[in-house]
Amino acid sequence: MSTDVPVGYTLPKARRFGHARKGAHPVLTLCALAIATLACAALPDSASDFSVTVEPALSRAASIAVRDIDACRSGPAFVPDSVGHYDGIWLTDSVFTADAYRYTGADCRDRLRAVVTKFAAAQEPDGNIPMAFWGKEGVPDFGVRYDLAQDRKQNRDMESAYTFTHACHVLWKCYADRSFVVQQLPAVRRALASLEVRRDAGTGLILATYGPPNSDVSIDHAVPRTTAHVYFNILYVAAYREASELEADLGANAEARSCRARSAELRGAINRHLWIKARGRYEPAILRTPVTTDAAMQACAVRSDTRFPVVDNMMALVYEIPDSATRAGRLMQSIAKSE
Repeated sequence: MSTDVPVGYTLPKARRFGHARKGAHPVLTLCALAIATLACAALPDSASDFSVTVEPALSRAASIAVRDIDACRSGPAFVPDSVGHYDGIWLTDSVFTADAYRYTGADCRDRLRAVVTKFAAAQEPDGNIPMAFWGKEGVPDFGVRYDLAQDRKQNRDMESAYTFTHACHVLWKCYADRSFVVQQLPAVRRALASLEVRRDAGTGLILATYGPPNSDVSIDHAVPRTTAHVYFNILYVAAYREASELEADLGANAEARSCRARSAELRGAINRHLWIKARGRYEPAILRTPVTTDAAMQACAVRSDTRFPVVDNMMALVYEIPDSATRAGRLMQSIAKSE
């Protein structure tokens, strides 16, 4: 969700890759869970009523994706429907909806193990993890969202490393599945290490391809590593935090310290370079131009994007990105005004 498009700016021609996904939006599901949790903690007198109100929606959202998560046990199911959707297995959707399902009281340990096992098996030597398996053959799709490249081997779905790390963290923290997580730790390390080649030396931010904030489209002829998105950089603050907890518990103290340092450095970089004081919010930063090689496109000359990625800023609160109470308060006001 974005607002405040600059005057005279039109969204570049966009291309959607693959088919539309069915089910609840994973980020909105995550935010709903976080907001529900925060609300119950902050408002003890009304927590019960709030839970009763939210619970049916969470249960419905979780049930939509359960069959897709279950499909990991025996391979992907391909069941086209009348509007052209498909029942592929998406890493982010599977893990976040398993989180939602867990909030309803269900045991999702086996589902998460199946998802992690399936996606880890397809990890490439450079650490790249697929974003999905789809089609009758269950072909792994490494994505083009936000890291589009002419050479397909460079394509990357920027959520995958985070979501894989988060799934392992849930298995460790919520299900005490320590032995399984030990087996997956090398894959977690490779996935996170693969991000470092996308870190901008000048700002410390992780770069991806320019595109509409928080969507699954990339513009035609987009140039990789031009833009620091609020959303992805926040995700990896969380990923390194969770990885540091795993490493520490498993006795890898040096790795744990490194992950904590990377998380703190990235949080600092977000506050230095993505916070827009005049508008009281975080916005994406275009650090490389052109963002597209097509000179006929308006986006070729884009040097800044002042649209308001609302969900991204909500996640900044969820993951405690603001570095002061004043900044957090201003951000909450900006979100409330927009919404």
